[in-house]
Amino acid sequence: MKPKLPKKPVSTVHQQRLPLFCKKTKFETIFGNIELSKELNQTHKDILDAMTTCSIKKGKTLEGRMFIVFEIREVLKFLGHKKITNHKWLSQKLDDMMSTIIKLQYTKNDRIYKIHSNIINKFGYSEKFKKENIKEGTFGEGCYYVVVFSEEFTKLYEHDTVIYLDKQTIKAIVDVSSDFVKSVIRFCMSHQQCNMKLEDIMYYLGYENISERHKQRLKAEILKYKNYLEENFNIIVKQEKNQITIFYKSNLSVFLPE
Repeated sequence: MKPKLPKKPVSTVHQQRLPLFCKKTKFETIFGNIELSKELNQTHKDILDAMTTCSIKKGKTLEGRMFIVFEIREVLKFLGHKKITNHKWLSQKLDDMMSTIIKLQYTKNDRIYKIHSNIINKFGYSEKFKKENIKEGTFGEGCYYVVVFSEEFTKLYEHDTVIYLDKQTIKAIVDVSSDFVKSVIRFCMSHQQCNMKLEDIMYYLGYENISERHKQRLKAEILKYKNYLEENFNIIVKQEKNQITIFYKSNLSVFLPE
């Protein structure tokens, strides 16, 4: 019996297997190729996941672009911001994803898919989605916030395998302070199961030409979260001498279609 689908389809396999949000501008792996006009990081991915999790409505425009409607305060609260009125910070991050051009290529079922586009097409308050019982003069004039994704990025959700996560799991990822640990979690969750050396995962995530000191620091970050990873994501971290191995098997909080 398949697990019941959580409410939110939050990501796709190749968003998490490729170092799209790992401060890389160009990289090639067995999972595909990416090229970005500027760096994006795990904070940008957190925002995408938070918008989906906190959305009050999702749909497609007449042009076929995916859109998400949400309350900014709820997204910032979910992200753990102390100032949940910090709209400027969120707008800057959304602008990053609107101004960054990504080239992505991957293969699925022997078919090659290519994307050459930005992630976000436009964003802002929308007169179409008004709140009830809001006084005039309030920030945003009582409108909900809307993000419209590019047509190409929307197609990623149509062609790629979609990952479904429950709200508690997404929140547990967002609450991790290490970008590297977040990227490892998301990489693991793009698989039904995983049994890999940490150094191999590091390579796939774009950490291929780093100093030994940097490598040891990243290993220390994983070991710091060892118990947290097992308790929240069913990710087992084992260390033998100087080698760390990551074991993962999908659980009921994750649904990844075959």
